[in-house]
Amino acid sequence: MKCLDDVIAAQKKCENSKCRYYINFEKDLNCTFISIDASLSGKLKLGEIGERLKLSPARIKQIEDEAIKKVLKRSIKLKILE
Repeated sequence: MKCLDDVIAAQKKCENSKCRYYINFEKDLNCTFISIDASLSGKLKLGEIGERLKLSPARIKQIEDEAIKKVLKRSIKLKILE
């Protein structure tokens, strides 16, 4: 992706707030891909995720719990898990 390549090459935050992958978090140069890459080096805590998304750790936990329920429900429906 040209946008990502430009941000990485310049080591300068992305200014394209209309980009699909823009995240308002300057420590990760406002780029979701850089944020994901940073998290691959180790697990992010709920507070760190919340900081990036401007949400509380409690809300991140709620979203995580909802996602897990959906995955389990879908897995049972598709008979992946029983």
